[in-house]
Amino acid sequence: MINLNLKGVQLESMGFLHLRHILETGDTSLFKSYMVKYNKYSKLNMQNLKSCKAQALKDNNYDQIENFIEYEDYIANSYHYQLTRYLGYLVDFHDNTGSQ
Repeated sequence: MINLNLKGVQLESMGFLHLRHILETGDTSLFKSYMVKYNKYSKLNMQNLKSCKAQALKDNNYDQIENFIEYEDYIANSYHYQLTRYLGYLVDFHDNTGSQ
Protein backbone atom coordinates (compact mmCIF):
# COMPACT_ATOMS: atom_id res chain seq x y z
CA MET A 1 0.00 0.00 0.00
CA ILE A 2 1.24 3.47 -0.86
CA ASN A 3 0.85 5.89 2.01
CA LEU A 4 0.02 9.41 0.85
CA ASN A 5 0.68 11.78 3.74
CA LEU A 6 -2.05 14.29 3.02
CA LYS A 7 -3.01 17.37 5.02
CA GLY A 8 -6.13 19.39 5.63
CA VAL A 9 -8.13 20.23 2.53
CA GLN A 10 -6.17 17.68 0.51
CA LEU A 11 -7.66 14.89 2.60
CA GLU A 12 -11.21 15.97 1.78
CA SER A 13 -10.55 16.14 -1.96
CA MET A 14 -7.86 13.50 -2.47
CA GLY A 15 -9.53 11.11 -0.04
CA PHE A 16 -11.68 9.90 -2.92
CA LEU A 17 -8.64 8.15 -4.40
CA HIS A 18 -8.12 6.19 -1.22
CA LEU A 19 -11.82 5.40 -0.87
CA ARG A 20 -12.03 4.23 -4.48
CA HIS A 21 -9.11 1.85 -3.92
CA ILE A 22 -10.79 0.52 -0.78
CA LEU A 23 -14.03 -0.10 -2.69
CA GLU A 24 -12.17 -1.85 -5.50
CA THR A 25 -10.18 -4.14 -3.21
CA GLY A 26 -12.72 -4.63 -0.43
CA ASP A 27 -9.86 -4.47 2.10
CA THR A 28 -11.40 -3.15 5.32
CA SER A 29 -7.98 -2.69 6.93
CA LEU A 30 -7.24 0.01 4.34
CA PHE A 31 -10.42 1.80 5.35
CA LYS A 32 -9.51 1.65 9.02
CA SER A 33 -6.06 3.06 8.25
CA TYR A 34 -7.64 5.85 6.24
CA MET A 35 -10.13 6.65 9.01
CA VAL A 36 -7.32 7.24 11.51
CA LYS A 37 -6.06 10.09 9.31
CA TYR A 38 -9.53 11.35 8.43
CA ASN A 39 -10.65 11.45 12.07
CA LYS A 40 -7.47 13.27 13.09
CA TYR A 41 -7.99 15.84 10.33
CA SER A 42 -11.65 16.29 11.24
CA LYS A 43 -10.90 16.78 14.92
CA LEU A 44 -8.15 19.34 14.27
CA ASN A 45 -10.31 21.13 11.70
CA MET A 46 -13.24 21.42 14.12
CA GLN A 47 -10.97 22.64 16.94
CA ASN A 48 -9.53 25.29 14.65
CA LEU A 49 -12.97 26.31 13.47
CA LYS A 50 -14.22 26.63 17.05
CA SER A 51 -11.24 28.84 17.90
CA CYS A 52 -11.83 31.02 14.83
CA LYS A 53 -15.51 31.44 15.69
CA ALA A 54 -14.62 32.47 19.25
CA GLN A 55 -12.14 35.05 17.96
CA ALA A 56 -14.67 36.40 15.46
CA LEU A 57 -17.20 36.73 18.29
CA LYS A 58 -14.64 38.65 20.39
CA ASP A 59 -14.05 40.91 17.41
CA ASN A 60 -17.81 41.36 16.84
CA ASN A 61 -17.27 40.06 13.31
CA TYR A 62 -20.68 38.48 12.80
CA ASP A 63 -20.28 38.10 9.04
CA GLN A 64 -17.27 35.87 9.64
CA ILE A 65 -19.15 33.81 12.22
CA GLU A 66 -21.85 33.23 9.62
CA ASN A 67 -19.17 32.10 7.13
CA PHE A 68 -17.80 29.62 9.67
CA ILE A 69 -21.27 28.21 10.33
CA GLU A 70 -21.86 27.81 6.60
CA TYR A 71 -18.50 26.04 6.29
CA GLU A 72 -19.47 23.61 9.09
CA ASP A 73 -22.70 22.84 7.25
CA TYR A 74 -20.81 22.38 3.98
CA ILE A 75 -18.40 19.87 5.53
CA ALA A 76 -21.20 17.98 7.31
CA ASN A 77 -23.10 17.65 4.03
CA SER A 78 -20.17 17.11 1.69
CA TYR A 79 -20.23 14.11 -0.60
CA HIS A 80 -16.92 12.88 0.78
CA TYR A 81 -18.11 13.06 4.40
CA GLN A 82 -21.31 11.21 3.55
CA LEU A 83 -19.44 8.54 1.58
CA THR A 84 -16.96 8.07 4.42
CA ARG A 85 -19.78 7.64 6.95
CA TYR A 86 -21.57 5.14 4.70
CA LEU A 87 -18.42 3.09 4.16
CA GLY A 88 -17.83 3.14 7.92
CA TYR A 89 -21.25 1.56 8.44
CA LEU A 90 -20.50 -1.07 5.79
CA VAL A 91 -17.11 -1.92 7.31
CA ASP A 92 -18.61 -2.17 10.80
CA PHE A 93 -21.38 -4.41 9.48
CA HIS A 94 -18.86 -6.55 7.62
CA ASP A 95 -16.66 -6.91 10.71
CA ASN A 96 -19.58 -7.66 13.05
CA THR A 97 -21.17 -10.29 10.82
CA GLY A 98 -17.98 -11.91 9.58
CA SER A 99 -19.10 -11.43 5.97
CA GLN A 100 -16.68 -12.18 3.20
